[in-house]
Amino acid sequence: MQTNKLVTTMGTIAPDYRSYPPDIVHLSAEDHRTRYRVIYPATPAFLTHHFPETPLYPLFIQLQWIQLISRVDNLFPSHYELTSIRCKKPLFPEHDIYITISRRQEKTQFSIDTEEYQCTTGTICVEEYADDA
Repeated sequence: MQTNKLVTTMGTIAPDYRSYPPDIVHLSAEDHRTRYRVIYPATPAFLTHHFPETPLYPLFIQLQWIQLISRVDNLFPSHYELTSIRCKKPLFPEHDIYITISRRQEKTQFSIDTEEYQCTTGTICVEEYADDA
């Protein structure tokens, strides 16, 4: 079975993060845009181990959400590449978290937001390519 890959340090920073999967709720779909909400019932324990004073969601966890959405909604082919990412503001557990995916031809853009501001944006190239021999 082939899995989608995002270049992250998953498993090396917080090996127990997979024990706390979020609920990802599909909110809406219009034209090329799809909107989701990420819900954790409480502050995940893996955050308190690494950021005890001020827990926040690290980038690799935010990318894991995109990967989960892609698996559930079959957004990307078997090969894709994260071509850009920009962290604008921190994302804390007390925030309501929303993800917007915009698909256009070979590129998919995503935005991870709160109700008040944009936290993280990125572009994923979804053009399929042949494996090098």
